[in-house]
Amino acid sequence: MKKIIFISLMLMCVYSCTINQTLKLMKQGEIVQKEFHVKIPFEYRLGLIVLKVNIKGKEHHFILDTGAPNVISKELAEELNLLKAFDTKAGDSQGNNEKLGFAVVDELEIGGVVFKNTGAAIADLTKSKEVGCLNVEGFIGANLMRKAIWQFNFEDQTITITNDRFSLSMGGDYYFSIPFIQKVTGTPMINVLLGDVRDNNVTVDFGSNGGYKSSKTTFLALQKELSSYLRGYGSASAGLYGGNPDTSFVAKVPSFQIGNITNNDQVIDFSDKGEKSIGLLYFKNYEVTIDWFKEEIVLIQHEEHEGLQLKGFGFSPAFKDDKVYIGFLMNVPDIINSGLAIGDQIIAFDGTDCSNVNENELCGVMEKFREKVTNDQINLKVRNQKGEVKNVSLSKVHL
Repeated sequence: MKKIIFISLMLMCVYSCTINQTLKLMKQGEIVQKEFHVKIPFEYRLGLIVLKVNIKGKEHHFILDTGAPNVISKELAEELNLLKAFDTKAGDSQGNNEKLGFAVVDELEIGGVVFKNTGAAIADLTKSKEVGCLNVEGFIGANLMRKAIWQFNFEDQTITITNDRFSLSMGGDYYFSIPFIQKVTGTPMINVLLGDVRDNNVTVDFGSNGGYKSSKTTFLALQKELSSYLRGYGSASAGLYGGNPDTSFVAKVPSFQIGNITNNDQVIDFSDKGEKSIGLLYFKNYEVTIDWFKEEIVLIQHEEHEGLQLKGFGFSPAFKDDKVYIGFLMNVPDIINSGLAIGDQIIAFDGTDCSNVNENELCGVMEKFREKVTNDQINLKVRNQKGEVKNVSLSKVHL
């Protein structure tokens, strides 16, 4: 679903002559305690899960990301004197590739559970402005998470980590089971049925605050089943290394099935940038348990929900040089009639001045944009690329 802000933080190990080293590093690690059951709080930052991690007696804030392996910022790696085991290529959720160093973190503690000798990528987390403003020092990734069973209560904003599935409360009105397979990094991948079209190997990405993202190939296969869809162009999401412009489509799919759960009339994004993935916008409707030992995701639904629906005004902002710009536009009447163009500067929206946004203020501005998607209208003050200033009112987009 195209949103005003959609950050997807995914790191994937890819082709390299060091593949054997990567495989070994991603599989290694252990938990000191043989039996454990802890419940820890987390906070949301731009709709992403951020939790406290203790390393060598010092507290740090990490994003939890099932779509990635562990990641340590360059600054924290230097502070910990981490020695690189090897370098290899890695890609983010937007298909951007860079060479990263990988190292072993001797000990890392979450809620008193001690994880030893787990692998981590060393990355510059300031490459993307949208990531840098989150003020985190790393990612807790799937290669660490696969050593335990994790249960997420999004309503209470708590996570339970345990070795014993029977110690968890698994009650609810509706109980759904989704089998998965694992990537080298431990990232869960599931199969999804969109109408009569099957999407295989979809990444379960808790490092994305978005919904379901598929490919243009799937869109073309589905097109005859779709009553309507919208086209857009630009960059509406950001990965570890930034965003990339692309033509994409948003469509309401009549049937959406994963495991033994079926949702009707779900809004899906289709784009060729990055991998097929399903993010927190979908999973937050449930209590979620990820059991890496049985390779099963359990969803408990306590009340009815609308699932993946279109929310937004047909544009997404982009950030560069302390300014906010139009980064993505959809072909909807309000946008066409407004004369907005990619690259126009947003000076203000609904009374919030964003004519000059430094790195410390960026996340606050992004959060205010996110809050607006529940409104029926947004008012923009923009400066076009000719230097002309105008006011634009946009209504919520509907399919």
